[in-house]
Amino acid sequence: MHGLQDRVHLIGPVYEREKKLAAYVDAVAFCLPSHREGFSIAILEAMTCRCPVVISRGCHFPEVAAGAGIIIDQTPAAISEALAQLLSDPAKGQSMGQAGAMLVRKSYTWPTIAERLGSAYQAYAHLR
Repeated sequence: MHGLQDRVHLIGPVYEREKKLAAYVDAVAFCLPSHREGFSIAILEAMTCRCPVVISRGCHFPEVAAGAGIIIDQTPAAISEALAQLLSDPAKGQSMGQAGAMLVRKSYTWPTIAERLGSAYQAYAHLR
């Protein structure tokens, strides 16, 4: 199909932790052209593993645009263009992977989430 069989692997769900981490680490990019996502753990997992992400606007993860990946319209042309950018510029992908890992550490670790939640409770404690 379009000469991509040797270069593109659509592997489907991977549930075993070690296999999943290995897939993210070995990937050139993680692509999720979803119509709608509430909050994608898969995007966080990919970024944690320093894998640049290509996601659609329907993923509702605007922070990715700050250097961790590419946010695209959900069209075949946009998907292929974004993936081609990463394939043709490995340094760009590596930089995005680093930025994604930093984003996860800064905003999405349990200590950070707990601190933000505690601050929110303190801010509204006077309403009791």
